[in-house]
Amino acid sequence: MTSSIKILPWDSRFFGRKIARVTAPRLTPTIARTALSGCAKKHVECLYFLASSNDGSSITFAQANGFRLMDIRVTLARTLSSAVRIQSEPQTAIISYRSARPSDLGSLRHLATTVFPYSRFAEDSKFPRGAHRKLFAEWVAKSVRGGFDDWVGVAVQRGQLTGFVSCRQTGRGTGIIGLIGVARAFRRHGIGRGLLQHASDWFTRHQIRHISVVTQGRAVEAQRFYQDGGFRTSRVDLWYHKWF
Repeated sequence: MTSSIKILPWDSRFFGRKIARVTAPRLTPTIARTALSGCAKKHVECLYFLASSNDGSSITFAQANGFRLMDIRVTLARTLSSAVRIQSEPQTAIISYRSARPSDLGSLRHLATTVFPYSRFAEDSKFPRGAHRKLFAEWVAKSVRGGFDDWVGVAVQRGQLTGFVSCRQTGRGTGIIGLIGVARAFRRHGIGRGLLQHASDWFTRHQIRHISVVTQGRAVEAQRFYQDGGFRTSRVDLWYHKWF
């Protein structure tokens, strides 16, 4: 039988714990036994499992085998059309949008540590407190260099970086928004809408029409933001963690 777990080198290095993920989309008694046995042999400390919210049997087996629910993963999607642009709120000051530069890394790292309050890594007390903030900072920094997401766009107001968005192509004609964040002091100025349009323009230039974005179930404001931008919920999944 193919291995039912996959070791995650980046997560393991970042958190300093050996971490793996269940590769199967569903959990059965056989897959659960194989996964737990594989974790014991490979000295895995934390195992992730992503279950569809509609898969009651997998959820039951996960809970029976000591997995704990850590997050609700909401995926929203939309198809881009050159005839439709995202409606922005009125902007109260001059805001420009451009691609991120290496010189932006310090500001981007700082901003990424302050704008994302929700994360399954923050919910899981076994991870170091505040580690999720460093994770987002690493995410955006690597993306500027093309090491994770393919591109990062930024919003600048009077010389100050006020927001950013990252994008990645996932297949022929498909892509995903990785991160999008606006500094708290600059919210309600239309910057988020502008960043969403900036991302849509990047996707359009790369012949990508079908895009998606992931947020947390508790992030109701973020869900409304994407829905206002033409996205619709396409699926809901549940993140589980098991520690050994």
